[in-house]
Amino acid sequence: MSPHAPTWNVVAELLREARACLGSERCDASQAPAPPTALTSTLGQFEEFLEHNELELAWDTLAEIAECETASPSCWQKLADAAQAMQLFEKAKEAARHATPSRE
Repeated sequence: MSPHAPTWNVVAELLREARACLGSERCDASQAPAPPTALTSTLGQFEEFLEHNELELAWDTLAEIAECETASPSCWQKLADAAQAMQLFEKAKEAARHATPSRE
């Protein structure tokens, strides 16, 4: 068992919780087929990445969908927490900015 497994489990759970906040199957409405290696911003692709323990790619996919859906601050906070746990500090800061309501 990898020494990183507990962290991966925490991240996967945070990503599942963030996914539960989102409703859209695909944020980009274009019907153009994407190259096989491209992020397609689908929840199906997120599930595939999560299943294969590709946590950063799963995070990227959810962040794309969250951006398109104007996700709730709590959803963005879960993404920020997941990025922090993965030590993806720039992504954590970006998600945290979305999680903090802007003051106008």
